[in-house]
Amino acid sequence: MKTCYVCGREKKFESFGRNNQYSDGLQRMCKICKNDRQRNYMKKRGRPRKQNSNEKIDTKFRLVNPTKNDWCLMWSLLTEIGYDVNKNIHEQFAEKYKVPVKVKPPEKPNAYIPSQCE
Repeated sequence: MKTCYVCGREKKFESFGRNNQYSDGLQRMCKICKNDRQRNYMKKRGRPRKQNSNEKIDTKFRLVNPTKNDWCLMWSLLTEIGYDVNKNIHEQFAEKYKVPVKVKPPEKPNAYIPSQCE
């Protein structure tokens, strides 16, 4: 049995998270107190809590390993905001916002080209 330093209750060892910095290898506060502290911290920061762990983040397309459909959605978005997808996007951005162009070699070529989306 171990006493939580936050709530002062004596609880079983399973009620405490692991932490090798302490001699007994357990956290000083129980899991319930730690969760309450984290919840209060997130409320103060103003971050909304997800209602369900199965909820997906609302995005139109994926930026990591995009599919053909994701590329098409990205190109349609770029076209809507005034970019020409057949030209270098970085150069267009630099010209639009009057910043210097930083040219990097592409890490990997685009998997799809705009003409395949039509």
